[in-house]
Amino acid sequence: MSTRKLLIAASKHNVITAYTGQEGIETFKRFPNVNAVVIDSQLRDMNCEEVTKRIKELDPNITVVALNPREELPKNACSSDRVVVAYDPADSAALLKLLEEISVEAGIE
Repeated sequence: MSTRKLLIAASKHNVITAYTGQEGIETFKRFPNVNAVVIDSQLRDMNCEEVTKRIKELDPNITVVALNPREELPKNACSSDRVVVAYDPADSAALLKLLEEISVEAGIE
């Protein structure tokens, strides 16, 4: 996660890090004014779907980006509940492009 964090921060996005699903939920409660939440699907303490569900309960309008290499998930899972599933967590360029689009949509450039 640290390489991804550095890359995102170097692209002028503020990054708040959590290392477990529960910590991520608690961190989001403390810092709710974010444009998006990026979740690594391979959390140790909770599955990605549960973390996403609990974050969406706190803010139904937040965009959740779930980095997931499992190919059986739909490649473009962007829906009305604003959940995006990215296949390749190593594809930094695609993640940065997506975060930029989210920032533009939120009015932050």
